[in-house]
Amino acid sequence: MWRFVIVLFYDISISRKLTQWRLKTNLKRLWRLALLSAPMAISGGMASLIAATPIYLLQHFTNEVTVGYFAAINYLFVGASTIVAALLQSAMPRLAKEYYKNVSGYTNLLKRMYILIFCIGLVGIVLVAIVGKPFLNIVYGKDYASYYYVLLLIMVSGLFSFIGQLGITISIAMRLIHEQVLIYFSMFVIMVTTGWLLISH
Repeated sequence: MWRFVIVLFYDISISRKLTQWRLKTNLKRLWRLALLSAPMAISGGMASLIAATPIYLLQHFTNEVTVGYFAAINYLFVGASTIVAALLQSAMPRLAKEYYKNVSGYTNLLKRMYILIFCIGLVGIVLVAIVGKPFLNIVYGKDYASYYYVLLLIMVSGLFSFIGQLGITISIAMRLIHEQVLIYFSMFVIMVTTGWLLISH
C-alpha cells in the first residue's frame, strides 16, 4: 500500500517536472492489458492456493498439532523449491530466446534442464533417506525425527513438483499464458482429491 502512495504522490509528480510526460488514459489499451494479465493473476492466485491446500486439509481432517509438525517439516522442501525456482527463473529468458530463434538449441537446453531438475530432486530424496532422521532430531528434536518418513514422502512428491515447475517455466517461455490457468486448476483438483483420499483415511 505504501509503495502505491509513494508512486502516486511523489514519483509521478517528479516525473512530470523533469519530463513532458503526461498521464493519458487509453481504455482500449487498458482493456487489452487487463485481458493479457488476467490469466497470470489467476495462475498466481491458484499457485498460492495449491501451496496452502495441504495445510487446510490437515487442519480439517486432523488437528493443530499435526499441522504444526507438517508445517515445520515442510519448510525444508520450501527451501529446496526456492532454489529450483531461482534456477528456472534465471533460465527462462534463454529458453524463450532459443525457442523463437534456435529450435535445436532450445531442445538441447530443455534436455539439460530436465536432467538437472531430476538430479536435484533425486539428490534431495537420497539425502533425506540417509540423514533425514538425525537431521530432524538435531534441528527440531526427537518428536519431529519420528516423522522423518513424512519428509521423505514430501521430497519424493517434490521431485514431480520440480518437474512441474519446469513445465510451467517452459509454458511461460513459449508464451502459453492462458493455458496456465488450466494447468494450475488441474493441479488444484489433483491436490484436493489425493489429499482428501489420503488424509481423511
